Amino acid sequence: MRAPVQPPVHLTYCLNVHAGERFHDQWTAVRGCATEVRDRLGITEPFGLGLRIGARALAELQSGTLADDFGVWCRDHGFYVFTLNGFPFGAFHGQPVKSAVYRPDWTDPRRRDYTMGLADVLSKWLPSGMVGSISTVPGWYAPDYTRAGDRAAARQRAGQHLGDVARHLDKLAESTGAEIRLGLEPEPWCALESSADAIDFLGEFFAGGAGSEEGVRRRRVGVCLDTCHCALADESPASAIAALRANGIALVKTQLSAALSVRPEAGWRKAWAQFIEPVYLHQTVVGSPGAWRRFVDLDAAISACDDPPDWEEARTHFHVPLHWAGSAPIYSTGSNMDESFWREITAGGCPHLEIETYTFAVLPEGVGENRLSESLSWEYRWVLDRLASILSA
Repeated sequence: MRAPVQPPVHLTYCLNVHAGERFHDQWTAVRGCATEVRDRLGITEPFGLGLRIGARALAELQSGTLADDFGVWCRDHGFYVFTLNGFPFGAFHGQPVKSAVYRPDWTDPRRRDYTMGLADVLSKWLPSGMVGSISTVPGWYAPDYTRAGDRAAARQRAGQHLGDVARHLDKLAESTGAEIRLGLEPEPWCALESSADAIDFLGEFFAGGAGSEEGVRRRRVGVCLDTCHCALADESPASAIAALRANGIALVKTQLSAALSVRPEAGWRKAWAQFIEPVYLHQTVVGSPGAWRRFVDLDAAISACDDPPDWEEARTHFHVPLHWAGSAPIYSTGSNMDESFWREITAGGCPHLEIETYTFAVLPEGVGENRLSESLSWEYRWVLDRLASILSA
């Protein structure tokens, strides 16, 4: 949907919350849950979609008339697609994903080819005159390349593949009119963890384009900012947006998400341990601002924490519903999306907003509503209320 702000901001929820690797699984989710959310919100204007298309679904869309059929159905039923989640290449639900979610990474030509394919499909769906976005892996999973020489080689290969995609997106715009941008999504334990990492990498990437190539890269590649990941990087989302803008880097999409925050209050270990689960990687920091200890997953962090605790706060990469504030001893980092953040957004800081709570299937009981469409509706209202409060101030 188009949020009631100017310059235009388009808001959706990410359909990576829905299980299934075939494209018809996404289409079924649109017919069902997305339609329910729209009806709950009372939206009568066209409703924006943020699809998650893995490699299997993409292969289905690249043959036959499926992509065209879906585009016609969307137009007939009041939906439009403006953004894709191109991060998970393979399975994303119902089985251990953990660090496999980052592979193939940007050193691998399969990631390049897959991303080009996503752009081709999005160009068929993107409404005329609207800019589209695709979010993607932030380079690679850092533990995969531990030696300095390996990291340098990975950086070079990733830059080459991203350059190929930038040129493809530019040619796609010339041939179809579809303006699409790719956003690298900084995430804990990856090659790019923060806006500073993204600024460093992309500055080098842009400069590596000879002649007009630099302009192509700047037009087509930028950042997807995830506010949960900002919390793990101890970074203000508003400051991150300002830093990207100051360095001439496009913020192509902001994923609105909240991390799990734990305080050393009564019952902290038992409450925190409820969030241990086998599917996703839950990177965790423990300590206090400026003095964090880092753990690659939640179970390792809990095991390392002393009792009585000697830390002020722990933050875990476990997306919790935006409207859920928590209660002692478990909370949310949603307050990091403060007034300054929403002012950046409403001032044209980012054209695409995507609610990205994908963990409903593994949330402990009592966190969020039982019905997915109900919880997503509350997340939309949480976002729209904050936008409205800024506009009325």
